[in-house]
Amino acid sequence: MATCGNVLAKSFMSNQICMSLGCPISRKLGFIKDEELVVGIPSRLLDSLLVKEEK
Repeated sequence: MATCGNVLAKSFMSNQICMSLGCPISRKLGFIKDEELVVGIPSRLLDSLLVKEEK
């Protein structure tokens, strides 16, 4: 699916969050619902986005 590849490659290469609504074919074949989008998040940003559970 080109949408996933583009989002993955762009977020990896730019170190930025990347989003795509996808084309009609990738939405159908990838089972992407009307209210969903594809998001690529570089691993270096994950810690700042995730809420840590307090012990």
